[in-house]
Amino acid sequence: MRAPYRLVVLIACAVWFAAAPSPIVAAPVDPALQAEMMAIYDQWNKAVAAGTLNDGLKLRSTAQRAMFAKEMKTQAAQREMLAMLRATAPETVEVQHAERNKDGTKITIETIIGKTMPKGVKQAGAPPAGTRLRNEMTLIFRREAGAWKFDGQQWGMDPARVKPCASTGFPGMAAFEERENLSIGGQIRRVNFGPDHTLVVIRMFDEENCIYLPPKARLAELGFNADLLVPWSIIEIGAWPHRTDKQSVWAETLGIVDPD
Repeated sequence: MRAPYRLVVLIACAVWFAAAPSPIVAAPVDPALQAEMMAIYDQWNKAVAAGTLNDGLKLRSTAQRAMFAKEMKTQAAQREMLAMLRATAPETVEVQHAERNKDGTKITIETIIGKTMPKGVKQAGAPPAGTRLRNEMTLIFRREAGAWKFDGQQWGMDPARVKPCASTGFPGMAAFEERENLSIGGQIRRVNFGPDHTLVVIRMFDEENCIYLPPKARLAELGFNADLLVPWSIIEIGAWPHRTDKQSVWAETLGIVDPD
């Protein structure tokens, strides 16, 4: 009968964790500070709506101001930039998560934005007018000369288009290929500590992956602090792939990545 958990690699991993410094996890953002960041973002969007980009650019970081200056050297370029900014400005913003880096100079806020595409948008690949968009968006803020500045935004996917992890329970060790030749990593989205296993769901591009680990008590015996397995942290693992489910793996080694 196959052993319920292969221990050799996990024990080695536990020794590594015992000897290494504790991983540094990004700190949560105080609600008042988060509100301050979102107010900066709101002011930027209001400046875009009003067409007062010179005022709005005072809210942007040095790097972003330089980028805008490079892209808006003529009046025609300025009009084109303003039209693009107005067309993509969100109507609704739902904050999902906010974190601050270890030296306190950067804040990242994960959001989901809503937007109805307006008429007259002339942009390659733009959805038809009237299309209701719902997209993930990461907002980035940086502290410069004692003041917080809006440093940029990164568009993500429509959450509804993400292929979900479809775990229905621990499939048993026999379901996995007994070899460690797969290295993956991603952002933790959900964690479930079950009686016979731990399920960590990570996000990789346009799909979720199910990562199976020993139960929480066994992880503690192996020297791994399961409290580090929290949503929005970044995990890296060495794994055995599932024999039939390409979105499921058994983790043989694991580590939490410093967000910086």
